[in-house]
Amino acid sequence: MKNRISVGLTALMLFAAAGICGDGGRSVKIGNQIWTAENLNDASKGGICYKNKHSNCEKYGRLYTWDEAMKACPAGWRLPSFEEWRTLTAYVGNNSAPKLKARSGWKNYHDESGNGTDEYGFSALPGGYYRDGALSALTDTYFILEGFEGYWWTASEQGTSAWYRNIGNNGSDGSGSYSDKTSMLSVRCLKK
Repeated sequence: MKNRISVGLTALMLFAAAGICGDGGRSVKIGNQIWTAENLNDASKGGICYKNKHSNCEKYGRLYTWDEAMKACPAGWRLPSFEEWRTLTAYVGNNSAPKLKARSGWKNYHDESGNGTDEYGFSALPGGYYRDGALSALTDTYFILEGFEGYWWTASEQGTSAWYRNIGNNGSDGSGSYSDKTSMLSVRCLKK
């Protein structure tokens, strides 16, 4: 009986240490923020797999339009603002991208590894993005940069566009810009 209690208590402690968000995914506390520690992969909230391959959803999560992303986070979580992403990278400090990137899953850049050190358990992965020219002012439709770049929607708008954050396989710091809301990017959620 003593062994069962010990094993049960150990499992409970590991479960609590890993952090579990509302959809069963992992979470991680970085500074005063609690983030999902993997890209969202909830087909019930919409989105698509990179190049429509299920194996890419398993590895990188789904890609969502901005409207889907705004509703995709599980109960008790929300899509972070651009400023909240800045808070994350400021806490991590200079050269934040490698510290947030997963230790595997990134393609090499020139002859250097694109992988990070994942010092905070954020495990950023390069899911690339999708742009459908039929749904936007752009004329091209394409999937691009899987393995090389990760793009995550923010809740912050810029006119008819929305801001995103990105990390590249060769960048020393995460950056960001804005895109047409019909582009499809990855999603990370922040605890409310």
